[in-house]
Order: sequence, then C-alpha cells, then structure tokens
Amino acid sequence: MLQNLKLKLAEQAKKAKNIIELVKVDEDVRNERFEICKSCESLKFDFCKKCGCYMPAKTWLSDIKCPIEKW
Repeated sequence: MLQNLKLKLAEQAKKAKNIIELVKVDEDVRNERFEICKSCESLKFDFCKKCGCYMPAKTWLSDIKCPIEKW
C-alpha cells in the first residue's frame, strides 16, 4: 500500500513538472522581469504590494503580467 502511494506521488510530481515546463519562460526573460521588480517601489520582501504575489515565482510564468504593466 505504501509503495502504491509512493508511485502515485512520483507520477503526480512528474505531471506537475511537465505542466510547469509548458508555462515557464526562459531564464533570461525571468531574470529581466525580476530585475524590473527589484527596482520597483511596490516590491517588499519579494512580494508585490499591488497583487500580493511572490515575485521570484511569478516572474517565471509565461502568461502572467505585472499588475502595473512594467513587464
């Protein structure tokens, strides 16, 4: 039973990784976005005060935009 649970969790993790790869931008794009965030007055402790998101993670997502349209 425990072995089946481990296999199911491993399978779910693999699916999640595949989904993330589909929506992830290139590292250069992500770095450019986060550099913009780091110079923004709305960033506090890596969180955006406008949308509440954790920007080190949000800047990786392809179909996401800055809430104040800086990127």
